[in-house]
Amino acid sequence: MKKLSLITKIIMIAMFLASINVYASSDMSAQLQSKIHNSVVLYVGQSKTYVNGEETMVDATNSSVTPIIKDGRTLVPVRFISESLGAKVEYNNSNKTSNISFGDDNIELTIGSKNMIYTHKSFDNVIQQYVIADSDTELDVPAQIINDRTFVPIRALVEALGKEVFWDDRGLIVISDVSNKLNSDTEKSLVDELVKEYIGLKELGLTPVEYSIKDDYLIIDGVAIYNLAVMVERDGKIVKSIAARNSVDLVKKLDDKGNYFIKTVIRGVPSHGLADYDLIYNGKDTTFIVQSFYYDGIDANVYMLKDKF
Repeated sequence: MKKLSLITKIIMIAMFLASINVYASSDMSAQLQSKIHNSVVLYVGQSKTYVNGEETMVDATNSSVTPIIKDGRTLVPVRFISESLGAKVEYNNSNKTSNISFGDDNIELTIGSKNMIYTHKSFDNVIQQYVIADSDTELDVPAQIINDRTFVPIRALVEALGKEVFWDDRGLIVISDVSNKLNSDTEKSLVDELVKEYIGLKELGLTPVEYSIKDDYLIIDGVAIYNLAVMVERDGKIVKSIAARNSVDLVKKLDDKGNYFIKTVIRGVPSHGLADYDLIYNGKDTTFIVQSFYYDGIDANVYMLKDKF
């Protein structure tokens, strides 16, 4: 009897844990949970995603697979997006081609090519047979392999699958059946709440947030931030420096008098494409203020900010 009771308790605990891990964060408001139902939610540089309200990963076997910004375009993994929206994906390694099928439609993408071929099959009642129509779409950037996965520009793929994209400048992406799933103006609090699920900042937008530098990482409320663009203000003039892209630029001087330096360290791991920040130096050794959010498309190695030296 005691054994049965123990087993019952274990089952109950397992069911409870499953209930809190499978679905959206319990801290997420009911209104937001309702909003993201029947949607796919992603964030640039983050592997966490919500599919129909269920929290999961973009790629369960590779946390480096995330949406990224490259050449000014947001790129996403083809298989994850397609399968999350109910399509099937087959990849032919011999010719580097992905075929995405959904209903009577098919999308063909080839690595290194900007050409996306869309095929629609329909039944013609006049001639009493199926008719196949092809159309080509030129992608902004070619289909490419990143972290062993096929990536393409998000809007072209999503629209070909008959869906709509909501985009927030901080890196939030919501894919759904409707064009106005979220409204940045009238539903700003919901958008901010959803962004906080990813980056956990106390305040968003233009509200100042202090940060500190610890062990070569930039820490904002416990979240490590990479790929930074740094702005130093001196005598009312701002001198800007983008994070170094190669070993020659590991140490970059930020002003003509040589008072402030920022050291960037190449870690040799793929960039997660996390949000970049504009930073204003406020005169303290290790404190800056986050003033705004933007992306510059760095997609090579991760660069970590170090204190002035």
